Amino acid sequence: MNPFKSLTKKEWLLYILSVLTVTVSNFLTGKIDPINLSATLVGVTALIFIAKGDVLGQILTVIFAVLYSITSCRFQYWGEMITYMGMTAPIATVSVISWLRHPYEKGKNVVKIHKMTAKQIGLMLFLTAAVTAFFYFILKYFSTPNLIISTVSISDVFQEFLLRTCLCCKRYCAHNTLGAGNFERCFISSNDPLLYNVLYK
Repeated sequence: MNPFKSLTKKEWLLYILSVLTVTVSNFLTGKIDPINLSATLVGVTALIFIAKGDVLGQILTVIFAVLYSITSCRFQYWGEMITYMGMTAPIATVSVISWLRHPYEKGKNVVKIHKMTAKQIGLMLFLTAAVTAFFYFILKYFSTPNLIISTVSISDVFQEFLLRTCLCCKRYCAHNTLGAGNFERCFISSNDPLLYNVLYK
């Protein structure tokens, strides 16, 4: 099934406006960077399908992470490169497996919903703080520009990892409101053996 056929009129409007905004913005700079433009367009498309709970969004996220890492490397944004190649790409890869294992309905690419418990929220915050602190010193070692912003970015990406793979997509969508737009159709696996059992049992 063509995943684009599942988009509603509102979603098509949001998607087209996002693509146009990104494309026009690139042309207005007077210098088109094919890798930058490609990464942004892939990222916009990924967000639309992640918001729908479609596994295609996770697959596109892996491609986006690779393209964005190339751009980050060229501009020596080591923090961004480490974040996207070391966290985002593996996160999305694991999420593809997780989402495919827990379809909302058999034969469909939409995943089950899972509501977070107070224990899971507490554990998520603790792990996020620990990982953020660890990467702060790594980024500092590489003399990363805008150290605080890069560190906060890592915190955000790690929370996405937990929310996408093990917890609740509605909360994940709150992190990505540009591409979400329809929280009621946002789903996530409820009990994935890859990570859920390790982190929460």
